[in-house]
Amino acid sequence: MTGIYIRFADDCRTIEKFSTERFDGANGWAFRFPDADAPVDPDPVEVGARSAATAMGFDFDEQCGYETEADHCDSSTCIGGLNEDHHPEDCREMMRHIARSVLAGAA
Repeated sequence: MTGIYIRFADDCRTIEKFSTERFDGANGWAFRFPDADAPVDPDPVEVGARSAATAMGFDFDEQCGYETEADHCDSSTCIGGLNEDHHPEDCREMMRHIARSVLAGAA
């Protein structure tokens, strides 16, 4: 796979790039940005939020059915599945909150 592979570094306060060879063995907090979406200077909170969602089996960037005209969602990887009311934006913000907490280095 191509793209930028990023994970939380061992100090849990910074992110680091991973090579494609190392990514397969990375911990659950690793996240792959597809080539088209890869930022030049990624925001650590956004990377962390996507990493946390990925580790939990959700796709942070997946468009929820409730965000479309379909007005229903049956995806098992939709981020909206994190809360009972299925509000994807609330769930994305919760992932950002988790990332900010990790990056702050809860000591």
